[in-house]
Amino acid sequence: MKQVTGCILIGGKSTRMGGGIKCLKKFNNCSIIDRIIQRSKSQVSNLTINCNSDDKIINKLKLPIFSDIIKGYLGPLAGIHAALKWVKSNNSNHEWVVTFAGDTPFFPLNLVDKLYNSALNNNKKIIFANSFGRNHPIFSIWHISLEEDLKYAIEKEKIRKIELWARRHEFNVINFDEYKYDPFFNINKYDDLIEAEKIENYFFKK
Repeated sequence: MKQVTGCILIGGKSTRMGGGIKCLKKFNNCSIIDRIIQRSKSQVSNLTINCNSDDKIINKLKLPIFSDIIKGYLGPLAGIHAALKWVKSNNSNHEWVVTFAGDTPFFPLNLVDKLYNSALNNNKKIIFANSFGRNHPIFSIWHISLEEDLKYAIEKEKIRKIELWARRHEFNVINFDEYKYDPFFNINKYDDLIEAEKIENYFFKK
């Protein structure tokens, strides 16, 4: 298995879904986070979670959990930074981190392979996933050498948008257009849970 660490980025509480941690919501009797773990764990050699909430259910997932180092709930860039820093401190033989969004249950099972191979083949430190003309910056691979520059960008330059910071490193994108549904469909509201059930029932339960 490739020496790649995965990190599931779990955001804050979902006000559009009645509060609570969004990834703990269920459809078809299974939580979003359980699906994400199932799809990501086989793709990486080590899986972690970035979460800024002290939640009993999250803590029982038996995965390494860490919060943002740069405080203030500054968004996914701070989570990416925390993941890079965690790997530098804990997995000295790993050079790459792949991040997964905590609200997206159907991402491809070959996601890490394609991101990793593209990074090596194109000599890039950042590769974004893309589907149907849209970038998905959280579903990306990052080289750990980016950690210090990212820390500076967040703290000193007040950068909050992933793509804005990534442009300085000339990132590439790799397409995942071969699906009949959007593999990066994400869940933000209760209606999306209903849509997720339809996607799973039609495409995954043949």
